[in-house]
This record gives sequence, C-alpha cells and structure tokens, in this order.
Amino acid sequence: MKLLLNFIILIFSIIQINGQLSSFSLDLNTRVNINGHPHFKLDYFPGTTNTNYKGNFIPDVETNTAVKKFTFTQSCTVTITTNFITNGFLSPAPTSAEFVPAGATFIDANSALIIPHGITVTFSGTSAGLFPAVIVKGKIVLNPSVATSYSAMKTIIMPGGTFESIPTPTASETASYNHTLRFGAQVDSTTFPSWDPMQTNALICLGCTFRTQGAVSTPVWFGNNATTYPLSYGGKFLRDSTFTDATPVAKMVGSVSGNVLSYTLNRSFNTLVNIGSTILDAAGDFTGAGYLFTRTYSRNVVFLGTYRSSLMFTGNSTVDIQNSMFTDVGHTTTSPFSETVLDSSYQVTSTGTNPSDRYPITLLHNTVAVNIQNNVFIPSGVFGQGYNPRTMIGAKRSFGTIKNNSFLLFGGTSGISLLHGTEQFDISHNCFISTYSDTTNINTATSFREYPDINYLNGGIITTSPYSTYNNNAFEGIFKGGAIQAIPIQNRATTFGFTSEYIAGSSTLLQNNVDYKSNNVWNNLVFTNNFFAGETEVRFYYPTTLQPPLSVRFLGGWFINHRASTTLSANVANVELIFDSSIIQGTLSKNDAYTGLSFTYLISNSLRGTYNSVSLKNVYSPSSYQFFSSTFQSKYLSIINSIFAHSNTASDTFLSGFSSQTYFENLNSTKLYVSGSVSSFSPFYGFSISSTTNEVGAIPNFDSSWGSGQTVKLSTNNVAQLTSNIYTPPYIKYITPVTQTPTPPSSGQFPVVASSAASTTAYGGSYFATTLKLNAGSLNFYLGINLTPDVSDTSRALSIFGKSWTKCGWINSICSTTGTLSKVATTPTSIQGTAADVITAVDELSMLSSYLINTVSTSVNSVVNVVLPASSMFRFYIYTYNPSYTSDTVNALPRYGIKVNGKYQEPFTQSMSPYQKYQKIGPFYWNNDLTTTQALSIEWAYDNLKFEIPICGIEIYSSISTPYTIPVGTSGAEYTPGETIASDNEENEHSNSSAPSLNNHYTFIILGLLILFIQI
Repeated sequence: MKLLLNFIILIFSIIQINGQLSSFSLDLNTRVNINGHPHFKLDYFPGTTNTNYKGNFIPDVETNTAVKKFTFTQSCTVTITTNFITNGFLSPAPTSAEFVPAGATFIDANSALIIPHGITVTFSGTSAGLFPAVIVKGKIVLNPSVATSYSAMKTIIMPGGTFESIPTPTASETASYNHTLRFGAQVDSTTFPSWDPMQTNALICLGCTFRTQGAVSTPVWFGNNATTYPLSYGGKFLRDSTFTDATPVAKMVGSVSGNVLSYTLNRSFNTLVNIGSTILDAAGDFTGAGYLFTRTYSRNVVFLGTYRSSLMFTGNSTVDIQNSMFTDVGHTTTSPFSETVLDSSYQVTSTGTNPSDRYPITLLHNTVAVNIQNNVFIPSGVFGQGYNPRTMIGAKRSFGTIKNNSFLLFGGTSGISLLHGTEQFDISHNCFISTYSDTTNINTATSFREYPDINYLNGGIITTSPYSTYNNNAFEGIFKGGAIQAIPIQNRATTFGFTSEYIAGSSTLLQNNVDYKSNNVWNNLVFTNNFFAGETEVRFYYPTTLQPPLSVRFLGGWFINHRASTTLSANVANVELIFDSSIIQGTLSKNDAYTGLSFTYLISNSLRGTYNSVSLKNVYSPSSYQFFSSTFQSKYLSIINSIFAHSNTASDTFLSGFSSQTYFENLNSTKLYVSGSVSSFSPFYGFSISSTTNEVGAIPNFDSSWGSGQTVKLSTNNVAQLTSNIYTPPYIKYITPVTQTPTPPSSGQFPVVASSAASTTAYGGSYFATTLKLNAGSLNFYLGINLTPDVSDTSRALSIFGKSWTKCGWINSICSTTGTLSKVATTPTSIQGTAADVITAVDELSMLSSYLINTVSTSVNSVVNVVLPASSMFRFYIYTYNPSYTSDTVNALPRYGIKVNGKYQEPFTQSMSPYQKYQKIGPFYWNNDLTTTQALSIEWAYDNLKFEIPICGIEIYSSISTPYTIPVGTSGAEYTPGETIASDNEENEHSNSSAPSLNNHYTFIILGLLILFIQI
C-alpha cells in the first residue's frame, strides 16, 4: 500500500509541473529557417511556460544550399602541402578559384568540409591556413607525434563524431607546443558567414566525443609552504612543487603601505619569475603574497582564440579536457547581455553585440559527466584576441569534474560559473590568482543586475547551484566581486517555467522550484579546506528580504590577510556564517616578520556588512589584526574553543561591539593595539565561580611580556570594571585572583571576559572569555508540558520518559501559546530518536506526534509562555519531531533559531531532526531572580517564515524541590477539527501514515489516478 501511495504521489507531481518534466535530450529533427538558412532547433526546456524562451539554434550547414560542401571520400592525412584540387580526398574537388594550395586555404567563407561517418582525417603539422567550416560526423585526429595546428572558423561535431588531440610525451617539458587548436579564425572580429546569423560558437559539440589530453600531466599549480623555517601557520597544506626546470611561472607580488597589503600579478607569462630555490624557500619572497604559483606555458595542447572564439558542448557529449592551456578564447564579456533578437517568423531583427554562452568552455545541458582537469586558463591580452570573457568555464544544467586547474584572472574575468542552479560538479583543488584594475565603487543593493544577466565582477567561482562541492580550492589576490559569489535564484518556477525539474546528472532527483524550497538546499553546502589570501571574500547575494535564512559553513580552510571587496558596498545578507577549525591569520608564515614588515597589524577586514550571526569554533587566529571591520554588525556572535586575536582601540568589551549578543566558551587570545607592541599573548588560567554568591574569579597568567604596570579588568554581561593593578618585577610571573559579582543573570547564563593591559598600552593585552551558567540548583524535575490540540478529554498525569507530564491546555492558567496546535493524521506505532532509541509508549508517542508550529500562511511565529515561581533557577529541554521534511540531494532539513525571553540561544540555528525522528535539545537556562512569578517565554523558529517547525514538549527542571501539581479530573477546551492538520503539500515531501493529510482538493485527482491505475 505504501508503494502504491508513493506511485500515486509521483504521478500527481508530474501533473503539477505544466504537463511535462523539464528533461532534455538532444534532438536534431526539428529545424527552422533563420533569415532563410536552415538551423537545428534545440529545445532545452520542453514544456516550459516561459514565453521568452524560443530555443537554441545551431546552423544546419550540410543541408544549406547556400554553402559549398566538400565531402571527404576516404580516411587520410592532411598537411600544409595537401592539394585538395588534385589528390581526390574531396568530392567534389575544389577548383583553383575555391582553394589555394599555397597555404592550404579555402577562399570562400561559405565553404564547408564534411567528414562522414567512418572517415578519419588526421591533421599533421601546420595543416591549413584557413578552413571555413568543418562538419564532423566521423573523426578528426591530430597527429600525436608531430607538432600540429588546427584552424577553422567553425567546427561542428555531430552526434557520434570525434575530435581528438592527445600528443605523445616529449623528453622535455620546455619543448615547443605540440598541438595548437584555433577555433574561430574569422577574418575579423565582426564578420560571420550569412549562414550563421546567430553568430554561434566557433566549436559546437552536439553529442560528440571531444578529447584533449596534453602529454605533460604534472600539476599546473603549486604552493609555497614556507618550509625553510619551522614557524609556518598550518603546516604544509598547499601542493609542493614538482619541477626544477626553467618553465615560466606566474605569481602574485605583494607590497605593504602602512597597514594595507597590495597585490600585483606578474603578467610576463613568457618569462621566468623568481626561478630557483628562492621561489620556495626564502623568507623575503613572501612579502605577504606569492603563496600560489601557476606554470603558464607547461602544457602542450594549447587553445588559441582568434577574434570571436568559444567552445560549446551539449547533450550526451563526452567531454574530456586535460593538461591543456586556454588563452585568448571566449567573447561574452562582463558588459550587459546583448542578444540577437528573432521575430515570430525567425527573422533577425537585431544582432546582439554581447550574446550569452560564448565562453572558452561552455557547457549547456550536458547529460554525460564532463571531465576538465589540470588545465591553465589565461584571459586575452597575450595573443591579442581583444576580448576578456566573463568567465573561463560557464555551465548550465551540466555535471562532472572541474579539478586541479589554474585560473589567471584579470580584466574582470571570472574562473568558473554555474549559471542555472542545478549543476553538480566536483570543483576541487583549483587555483585562482586574480587582480583587477577597475576600482569603481559599486553599490550592489542598487546596481545588481537580475538573473540571468547577473553582475560579473571578477570572481573565482560564481555559482547559482547548491548541488556542487567546493573543496580544497586556493584563491589569492584581489577579486572585485569576491573569490566565491553565491547567488541563490529567486522564483525559479517563474524564471524557468517549471515548478520542479530534474537536477543535472540525475533522472530521479527532482528539484522543487518554489523559491524557498530550492533556497533551503544551500544549507546542505559546506566549503571545506579552501585557501583564501587577500581580497577573497565569500559573498552571498541573499538580501534579508529573502527566505528562509541560510547557514554558510566553512570547515577547515585558511584565511590569510583575508579581506572583503574594497569596491563593493558592504554585504547585507540573511545569512549565518559558521567557521569551524579554520586558520585566520595576517600572513601565512611567521617568516614574514623577518622582512621587517608589521604583518601582525595588517588590516584584513575579513567581514564587512551585516549578517545574522557569526560562529567561530576551534579557530586558530593568534595574530589576525582585524577580522571584523569597524562597522560590521550581527545579531549574534559566538566564539568557542578558539584562539582569536583582534584589534581593540576603545573598550575592553570590544567583541560585543560587533554584535547585539555574544556567547563565549573557552576563548583565549590577545587584544591587539596598533600603537602598542603586543605581538603575542600570555594565556589566562581560567575562571572560578561561587554558586552561592555568583562571585566570579579570574586567574590571569603574567610573564615577562610587558613587565610591570599591568591592569586586570573583568567584564560581566558586557559591563566592564577596573578590578586591580598588577606590578611585577621583570621576568617574574605573578598570579592574583580578581573577583566580580555579576548583575542578576535573568537568562541563567552570561558572558564573562577577563582582560589585561600594560600601562603604556591601554587597550592591548591578553584576554579570556567564557559563558557561565548559574544552574547549580536546577536539579529537580518540576514540570513536563505536552503541546497538543487534544485537550477535550479529562486531565490526568501523562507518563512520559519516567515523569508525570501534563498538557498545556490543562494548565492554561500558567501555559499559553501562539501559533498553530497540530498533530499527524494517524499516531505512529513507534518513533525513533536521533540516538537510535525507539519510543513505543502511548503517552510518549502522543506527545511527539502532536505539536505547536509556526503558521507559515500568516507569518505567525510559535511562542510558548510558562509562568514560573519567583527566586528560582530553571533548566529545561525541548522535544521536537519531524513528520514532513526529508533530507537528500534536493531537500535540506530546515534550520531554525530559538529565543528564550528575547535572548538568542546557542547555537544560533540548528537543523530539524531527521525525517520521522524526534530530537531532545538543550539544556537551556533561565532564572527568575525576582520576588514575583515571571513568564518563561520560548520563541520557537522565530526566523523561519517558510517552514513549519514542530515543538512537541518542554521538560523543566528547577531548584524547587517539589514538582508542579498536575491537575487531575478536569476537562480542557474543545479541539476544533480542521485547525490541527499541519501540512506541507509541496512536491517531493513524503506522505504516509504519520505525515499530515493531503488537502481535500487533491483527492479527486488522486482517486481518478488510482482508478486508472487499477484498470490498467
């Protein structure tokens, strides 16, 4: 029955997406005439309701009567001396008016060479001065043992056709290029043949096999690991050099002015840069830059553009590009799109000057995984094409591997762009080195262009897809738009004309295109072990008006003199930033100190703008001068188990200046003061606390760093007080306790900061911070509350987890809620916990399968208020259950925040329990220090306006020895049917016995399908 129900729901989902799923298969049977010339019409979005989409068009050269066609009649080898007039290779043979043997050049641009199925044409040496168009149904092979070039204005490889360039390895990597590929060799930058009015890509691969594999397979980039001195932060994590010859190398060069580090990219790609052991070992070569090195001319398959040159791969093409070099290729620039416009009869009414999808590598709706590895990409300016492409690799609805490549970026060019939102790529171990010269300030709040013509502001990776992975990549230099720019697409259903669609690379995973559903998938993403040096911001274009809130996580990684873009306005995003086990430093190595530069005080400003929250956990940052800019703001700042230095020029409560609420736990480091000489910290021993008097004691550890004249201050609840002066003889450690009685901690927990300073450095010095919890007396069970709509029966003690609970509706004198009380349609027979325990007791199952939820339709949050006695401490736990939401590639579990009496709780957000499992979260702390009863107020999922998050029950412990008296034998309020069914009826959600009921207006459709299914 369950399988049948799932089958029905699948059919129902198909009906709901405009009659057809947005699948794509390469179909060359549909043709249209554009300006009188035949074209294949590719329908990448069959069934779309987007009237702006007319299809993509490829010239059908073979059937075009306006094109002179010459067909190869046999497999052969073509060289610079090949005379097609007399050798019988072509039918018909060209005349002397059509072909010039000297230089092997076809005169007429309206000519095409056709390689039929079963025919292999081998190009050897400098093959031809100019081929106008080559249509490949058979195979093109470049001679693997001869330095060979291939040049054509247009190359169209049809389904089943092959293009192969795999040179044989040579004895020396410094040998001349083996294979040179020139696609798009027009006579000038604007002339296209009349049969190509859409000015399509120079290389078009329609379900073909395209394989280039240079003979040099050593890595195209490596890193400087500062191995000479044992003072490197983070150890050897960048890949080591594997060469000792004189191959050209490109790197960043740094210079320091005041507290600012500037970058310059050495663009003499034909010459050597610091060759020799000094490139790897000498301390002076750091100068705060030059951590990444690219071996520019070490590849022996080279793509060279001439005028408008770009490569496009689509459909079931096999794309394997390795060990190659791209330069002067691509001509979709950073300017706004200017597309060619067609009228209803397919006549060109306006020719675009900057069409989209003309990138060095353009991947359009590839249904076979592509492989792009160990290549080097350089924009124009070397060989003079004159175009700086928006991006080196642009992908739409494609998938595969982009790995171990190196991108040298300037002139506004970006590295990798994922442009549709369903791409699945392994993007890892790539190197991005960048500079930009356009320093015009941009206010992204007012000038940002709308999808699909998004701003291209020079980035390493620009992505609209949460399905790709971004791990172990390295970024250095300055990126105007950010090293990584993430752009979740709003209203995907409107933009693409589908309420759902398959993600790239899968025939089963269906993405829900309702805006907040696809946005929520970003919460699955983790950026792991990436390296950032310089102006390398990770920027989410996700304003606070968008929902749901997102959590962006960085696991590991290095942030070296990491800065936000200096030309963009500060980012304001509905985003939480989480750094876990990261290294945050002003410089990669202490070797830089030997250059005489004050790298300790480099102004990094890693974070600018406004975010929901910042969490730093297990972070190592002993000398990063300014992680937060002076204007940075967040709702919540959490730092746990970390060494975290930061600039401080005003207050001993300096960290609280970046956030309205802070949470510290085992935080130990230095308050850096730019005018002082604080270059290291002397750790504190820690805290002690008296539970009877709330007296906090700090034990600082002073050594010879500053000598005498130090002061010790203690801050509780962000209120700083001078506690004592410490005078110590030089080189003598002195230990003293300092105490402070905090203000009443009504939340039950409060941050404490102990800090020191030398007399000559008013605000510099060591500090230790943590959060103390006053709950020593809250050991006794006090009250358990079931949040359920079912209160019409007679009240009784509920047996839940070995304690006597009650229902909120039975104690409405002290318990009240806002939101919607709800329950599952049918109580399950068992519920599993996140710790693998299984619940089967009736009262426990009833509690977990009924709940209070935020009302999404009216944007009403769920709040629980419980009035509790005076002069008491409380500790409580919350139970939640997930009846609706799955977690997989296309669905992420919703995240949500909790407030207790207006205070954010740690962590700032957390994920729902797995599907059909319950979770016990806490403990949370709240104290009533007053002499009258006060309400404990729990704001549940206050920040998530798009997902209904259940809260099932609350378990309260107290310093009170006697539990709350459970009412027995009274009746509660009547439960009104129709107000208690919490449903999430979007596509892709599970529906079963424990899930909410489907809405009634779907019933007839499902019954009709069921009858049809039974008849079949």
